[in-house]
Amino acid sequence: TEAEVYSGLLDALIDQRKHAEVVKLCQEGLNKAQATNRVLFYVKMAPALLRLGKMDEALSAMDEAVKVADEGNRLGVQRLKIEVLRQAEKFDQA
Repeated sequence: TEAEVYSGLLDALIDQRKHAEVVKLCQEGLNKAQATNRVLFYVKMAPALLRLGKMDEALSAMDEAVKVADEGNRLGVQRLKIEVLRQAEKFDQA
C-alpha cells in the first residue's frame, strides 16, 4: 500500500540519519499522498526537524499530528508530542 511504501522509505532514511531527506519526503507526502494517514508524516517529520535544530517547526508538526489524529490514535500521538517536547527540553510544556 501507499502507506507501507512511505513508512518503509522514511524508516530507511531515519536509519541513515538523513534528517533533511526525511523532512522533504514528509512534506511531499503531505502534499501528494492519497491514501496515507497524515499523522505518519507529522510524527516522522518532527524528530527529524528537531535533529536539524528546528525546534519550533518540530513542535508545530506534532501539534498538527494531534489535530489530524482520529480519536483512537490521539492519545498515542499526544504521548509522542510529549517525547518531542522532552527532547526539545521544553519540560514545562510537557
